[in-house]
Amino acid sequence: MPLTLYRYIMGELLKLLVLSTAVLVTVMAVGFVILKTVSDGMPSALGLVKLIAYVVPVMLPYALPVTAAFSATLVYFRMSADNEITACAMSGVSYRSLLTPVLVLGLAVTLGLFFLSNYVIPGFWARVEQAAQTDVARMVVQQLQGHDVVEMGELVLYADDAALDEDLPRPADVGPDEPWPYQRVILYHGAVGTIDGQTGRLGVDATGERAVADFYRHTDGHTYVTVKFVNATVRHPQTGLFVSTAEQNIPAQRLPSFFQVKPRFLSLDRLHEISQRPEEHQHVAQKMHKLRDALMIDQLLADMLSTLRGERGGGSIRFDGPQNQHHTLTAPIARRDPDHPNRLLLAGEGDQRITVRVGRGLDVRQTLRAKGGRLDAEIRQTGAEPQFEIKLDQQVTVRDAQLPTPNERSTVYLPLLRVDRSATARWRDPEPSDLRAAAVASERNSVRRAYRRLKAEIVELRRGIAIAVNERAALSVCAMMVMALGAVMSMNLRRQTPLVIFFWCFLPAVLGMFLIAGGGKNVADANPFGFGAWFTALMIWSGNLFLLAVTWLVYQRLARH
Repeated sequence: MPLTLYRYIMGELLKLLVLSTAVLVTVMAVGFVILKTVSDGMPSALGLVKLIAYVVPVMLPYALPVTAAFSATLVYFRMSADNEITACAMSGVSYRSLLTPVLVLGLAVTLGLFFLSNYVIPGFWARVEQAAQTDVARMVVQQLQGHDVVEMGELVLYADDAALDEDLPRPADVGPDEPWPYQRVILYHGAVGTIDGQTGRLGVDATGERAVADFYRHTDGHTYVTVKFVNATVRHPQTGLFVSTAEQNIPAQRLPSFFQVKPRFLSLDRLHEISQRPEEHQHVAQKMHKLRDALMIDQLLADMLSTLRGERGGGSIRFDGPQNQHHTLTAPIARRDPDHPNRLLLAGEGDQRITVRVGRGLDVRQTLRAKGGRLDAEIRQTGAEPQFEIKLDQQVTVRDAQLPTPNERSTVYLPLLRVDRSATARWRDPEPSDLRAAAVASERNSVRRAYRRLKAEIVELRRGIAIAVNERAALSVCAMMVMALGAVMSMNLRRQTPLVIFFWCFLPAVLGMFLIAGGGKNVADANPFGFGAWFTALMIWSGNLFLLAVTWLVYQRLARH
C-alpha cells in the first residue's frame, strides 16, 4: 500500500509542480523582457521572441521554490479536506511516511535546480545578453531619434538624427577572422564623449555633421563599438580649446557586459577559473589597467625628467601632435609636482627659457618660449596610449616663421600630444605578476593607490563568488524545505479554512526566501567586522535554518496529535 500511496501523492505533486512552474516562469520572463525593452528600447519581433525564450529557463531558480511550496500545500490541503490524511493515520500510516513523497521529490528538485543553476542557466544568461546586443544598434537608433543621450560604458552619444545601416557585406580582402561590423549607426549632427570610469569626468568630446558608429562581435564573446567622425571638432576638457581635424576616431569601446561580469550569472567552472585567476575578470582587469597606466605614466615622466635634465637624450623631448605636427620641448629646470603625480613643473633659468618648437617634417613653423610652464600626462581611456599637454604660462613669446615679429601671450596650451609608441611598448601587455612587483616597489602615491584598489577589487570579486555559490545552493535546498513545510503545515491546520492554511504556509516560506536572497546583499553591502567566508555562508543559509526550525516545530506539534 505505501508504494501505491507514494505514486499517487507523487503524481499529484508532479502535475501541480510542472503546471504552476510553467505558468509562473512564463509570466516572470515576459515581465523581465517588458522592463528591459522599456529601459533599453524595443528590439525586433524575432529578437523579442528569442529574448523571452532565453529568459524562461533563467527564472527557474526564483520560481521553483514558490511553485514547490504551492504544489505541496495544495496537494496535502486537498488530501486533508477529503479526510484522506485522517484515514491514512487511522490505518497506521505515519505522518513520516506521508511526507516521504514530498522529501523524495524535494530532493530531486534540489539536485536538479543546483545543477541547472551552476551549469545550464548561466549559459542562458549569456544568450540573453547576446540576443539583446544583436539588436543594440536598433535600440541605439530608437533612443537617438527620441533625442535621448545614449550611454554605453565609458562612451556617451547624442545626435539630432540617426539611421540604421545593416547592409554591410564583408569585402573580399577582409578575412573571416578579421573584425568587420555587423551593424552600423549613422549619426547626423552628432556628438560623442568619453567618461573616466574612475572620476566620472567627461574626457575628450568630438562633434561633427556626420559620424558612423560600428558594432563588432569579437571572438571573446563581447560586443565592441567604434565611432568615426569626418571633419570633426574636438574639445579638450581641461583647457576648453577646440581642435579641427579631418578625421577623429574614438578607440574601440567594449559594451557593458552585465550578465558576464556579475558572479551570480557565471557558471561554477567559470567562477572557479576567475577565483584562481582574478585578472581574467572584467572589473579586476580594469583595475589592472589602471595600475598599469599609473606605472606607465610614472615611468614615462621619470624618463622625461632625466632627458630634460640632460642625463639622457640631449635634453629635448619630441612629441607627435595633431595634424601631423611634431613638438620638441626643452626646459632648463624640470621637477616632479608633489601635489600632482602626473605632472612635471617646468621653469626657465636666467636667460634660458622653456622652448617648444612646433613643426612639420623638417620645417619649424613656430617657436614658443616661456619662463614657466608644466607638462601633464593623462590616459583618458582605459588601455589607451597616454596623452600629454604642455602649458606655458609665464612671459610666453610665440615666434611664427611666417610673421615678422613675435607675439606675446599670457598662456598657451598645446594639447593632444603623444610620444613614440616604442616608449610604451613594455607596458602594452605586461604580466600581472610584473605589475604587482612593480607596484610593491614603487613609492608613488598614485601607484600605491591604484594597487590598493586592485587588491580591494579582488577581495570583492572573491566575496561575490562565495555569495553566488552559497545563494545557488541555498535556493536549491530551499525548494525542498518549503515543500516539506507546506505539507506539514497543511496537515497540521487541516481543520482551518483554506485562506488561513495558505497564509501560514506561505508566510514562513516567503520569509525564508527573503532571508536567502537578502543575506547575500547584506554581506556585500556591509560587513563591518570583516568576517570571513563562514559569516557569508551563515547570512545566506539563515533562511533555510529558519525554514528548518519552523518545519520541525510544526511537525512536532503534528506528531503529538
